[in-house]
Amino acid sequence: MRQIEDVVMVEQYGGLRHTHFPEPMKLVLEQLTAEGREQPDLVISDHGMAGYAGSQAKLRTIAMGDCNDPGIFVAEAQGDVEVTVPLDDNVAPHLYNPLVDYIISRAGLAGQDRR
Repeated sequence: MRQIEDVVMVEQYGGLRHTHFPEPMKLVLEQLTAEGREQPDLVISDHGMAGYAGSQAKLRTIAMGDCNDPGIFVAEAQGDVEVTVPLDDNVAPHLYNPLVDYIISRAGLAGQDRR
């Protein structure tokens, strides 16, 4: 796990990880509780971790859902995840900048520094 300011990521060998597993999100939320810190107001996450945040922890969640992994789309249909953004999870991250800008604007966070 790696944290930069308020953003927590799963990384390995210097690269961000993609996972279908809920354990990284569970670990982060448990750690926040153990430190006496508040749970996030909004989780924006890859589908495996987003599933835990929305379905188990009942946090407001926006999921990035790989088009061939239907579970997170089911979670959205059941009301556990607010929005699932369909995408291909094997694309270079900078190609998602327009998508990130759109999500930030829809979340009412436009104009904030993204560094």
